[in-house]
Amino acid sequence: MRFGLLDDYAVVPWYTSEESYQQFRMSAVDCDDFFDRFDHWIDAAMAHERAAELRGVVIFRVRMSFPDFQAWCHTHGRVNDNQSRSAFAEYRAAQLMSWKSD
Repeated sequence: MRFGLLDDYAVVPWYTSEESYQQFRMSAVDCDDFFDRFDHWIDAAMAHERAAELRGVVIFRVRMSFPDFQAWCHTHGRVNDNQSRSAFAEYRAAQLMSWKSD
């Protein structure tokens, strides 16, 4: 997915609270891939963002809503895994940028 004239960008699922992070983590089929604690995740996410931005990558944070994600998964026959979380974030980014998406 590309927005406008941007060539290098990343859509990043963004968890806004400990509660939200733990909801996604505890229901994920790949929960072992999550950090145990939200503050550890946020530190790693911020470090990855800084490194990407130094390479010229524009970061689009998409605030993850657990109820919206669950409904999207149900509608699309998906499970809570990394691929689905990323696909949902891209879907939401496209909506927010007024683009059509599946």
